[in-house]
Amino acid sequence: GALRHGLDTFGGVLVATACASFDPPPALIRRFTYRLMLLPLTASQRCTLFARLVTHGVGEAVPREVRQALLPLDRLTPGDFFNVQARLRHRQVDWRRWLSELTSEHQAKASTSLESLGIALPSSSQRC
Repeated sequence: GALRHGLDTFGGVLVATACASFDPPPALIRRFTYRLMLLPLTASQRCTLFARLVTHGVGEAVPREVRQALLPLDRLTPGDFFNVQARLRHRQVDWRRWLSELTSEHQAKASTSLESLGIALPSSSQRC
């Protein structure tokens, strides 16, 4: 009740996130103008981002061992890579530590499904 009323009367742009385990009623979903599904990175994207963040784009292609280790981590998003980067930023670490941290990020998501994002825009009379 109160949430739906707030959405109906809100004049700005609202960005909301919810994990897939949250099953909102259809009446609430209809109040969002746009709904986006945030998908995990593909295997190729994981390798590219790993190379960019770990080797800073310097050196040879991502070694086969790293590519193979990244392959099953199919729930990783760019945010996971940047979370690991933030945790390791003050440490001297090798790629094995990176893989270990990324694996932990992936395992933390094992019991959840993909997240979706809803955006409610103001009515046409209130747009800039």
